[in-house]
Formats: sequence, C-alpha cells, structure tokens
Amino acid sequence: MRSATLTSKTWRHLKKQLTADCRCELCMGSLDEQHRVFLCSSCHRELPNPPPSCSQCSEPLLFIEQYGRNQRCKKCQLQPPDYDYSHYRFLFQPPIDLWIRAAKDKHQEHWLTRLSMLMLESPPPALSSVDGLVYVPSHWWTRLKRGYNPAAVLARRISQQTQTPIYHQALTKSWSRDQRHLGVRERRQNLSQTLRAGKAQFHGEHLLIIDDVMTTGSTAAAAARILKQRGAGIVGVWALARTPPRGFLRHNAR
Repeated sequence: MRSATLTSKTWRHLKKQLTADCRCELCMGSLDEQHRVFLCSSCHRELPNPPPSCSQCSEPLLFIEQYGRNQRCKKCQLQPPDYDYSHYRFLFQPPIDLWIRAAKDKHQEHWLTRLSMLMLESPPPALSSVDGLVYVPSHWWTRLKRGYNPAAVLARRISQQTQTPIYHQALTKSWSRDQRHLGVRERRQNLSQTLRAGKAQFHGEHLLIIDDVMTTGSTAAAAARILKQRGAGIVGVWALARTPPRGFLRHNAR
C-alpha cells in the first residue's frame, strides 16, 4: 500500500516537472496548439509588432499617408544608408526589451532561442534570395564575459531553420565602448575605429546582417559598407528589435 502511495507521489512530482514550463510566460495561462513555445495566442497578439516603417532604414513612419506603404522616408531618399533594406520583428519595448536585456546582461541565452522563433514568424520578403548570413561580431573579451554573442546565436538559429549558410569570418571587432551608452555621432566614430573586414571575400552575393537590436542604424551601415567593399552586391539587415525614435513615441502617446 505504501509502495503504491510513493509511486503515485513520484508520478505527480514528475508530471509537475514535465509541465512546469508549459505556461504562458506573461499571463501563466495554458499554451494552445499554435503557440506551444512560451506564449499563449492572446499574449502573442499583444507583443509590440512593427508599425508601417521605411523600407530601407525601417524607422517607423509617423505619418504613413505622406509616404504610402513600402516607401522610403525622406531621410533615406536624400541620404540613403549603406545597407539596401532593413527589417525587424518587434519594437524595442516591453516585454521584448526586458527579454533581450536578460539575454545580454544576465546570461539568459535561452531567450535568444525563444525570440529567434518569433523572428522567423515574419522574415524579410527577400529572404529566399539571400546567399548568406552575417552577424555583427562581439569583441573576444565581451564574448568571454557573456559566454556568447547574441547576434551570432540568433544567426545560428535562423541558419538552422532556413538552411542559409553563415559567413562567420566576414567581420571582426576590436575593443570598444558599449554602443548602448553613446549618441549617434559617437556611435559612428566608435564603429569606424573598431569594426573591420574579416577574411571572407565576396563576389556579388546577397548578404543579410543579423543583429539583436537596431537603434540608430550606425552599426548596420558600417557593417554593410565593409561588406560591399569586400565585394558583396546587396546587403540587408534583419534585426530582432528596433528602438523607435522619440518622435514616434510622443506621437503615439497623444
């Protein structure tokens, strides 16, 4: 009798452990058939999805009627960036920003695996024509302290799911200040001194740069410029999240 009781308790404990993660990360509700990863359908719909954005720099457009959909903003028309197009999955707002910070600052790599699956729900339209992926590198000391390069983790997951090869030695990076604490001009100067071409040589390939967060676009522009100097034909950017401009946030707060 006691043996049967112990077996029953063991089974209940095992069942609890096996189903412990089968709850929505935000509301703790049950996951449905469509979203078994970590979000229920309701919470999935509430994520900060991208609004109409410029087709080149992907900055959210304040007044879409002035441009129309799939149009470039005035800034890109007057002074286009070095990359040909960009695409992002979410705005860098809660809860996405919290999960990205957990991955970058708290050694919680599993968030990158989860978020890469959400990236793949809405890939760039040109993905089928991409010849290879390139990720923004980390300095070796930063990678050693963190244990991984977030952009490289995302690129690896995307490569596995899309069967798109990665050019691991396309870019290198020397020691630099954290880009998150710099302004636009400082970012450009910092990148010009630290981001360098790697060993890869290209011959007109269509490359897609993978990054975790796109803020001013300075990193993407510097990387695209280097890749084109090394022979790339078309260079696009695919970011997990994009920081919205202050004007966009003020406009939507009214």
